[in-house]
Amino acid sequence: MSDVETVRYLAMTRLLNLLALLSLLVCVAVGALWVWVGGESAVLARHDFGRRAARVEVAKGRLYFGSEVTDSARYVYPQVFAVWEFAGLAYSRSTLGTWFGVPIWLAALLPALACFASRRFARRRPEPGLCPTCGYDLRATPERCPECGTGAGRDAVDAGS
Repeated sequence: MSDVETVRYLAMTRLLNLLALLSLLVCVAVGALWVWVGGESAVLARHDFGRRAARVEVAKGRLYFGSEVTDSARYVYPQVFAVWEFAGLAYSRSTLGTWFGVPIWLAALLPALACFASRRFARRRPEPGLCPTCGYDLRATPERCPECGTGAGRDAVDAGS
């Protein structure tokens, strides 16, 4: 493995480790949120942008992301344009705003899967010049490992010379 490949590999490993840590924190936060709310409704965040507001809310076992109307148009009789639910996901659009809902269990599962996947792909490769099976130093015998008998790959031969 060349120096450029080694640096690229180490950078990728560090990036995946950082992503694993972030996804684990998100997973723990969503789990704590699930326990904290306990089936009731709670507004987690709301930001006003003049005529509209962005809002994150937990209700009925879902995490809702929404954009709602805040000006005088809010006080008219609401008209619903689209509503659908599938596999726990929900979407609603009306004159009052647009909402997208994700089940809390899915919001906790996705970061956990990302954490698992990043740890799986960040496994260490054997160092150059070492046997890929047992890690024995192959500088003296670059063709075959004297410890386990495994034939050495091209990387081990290149590093041994």
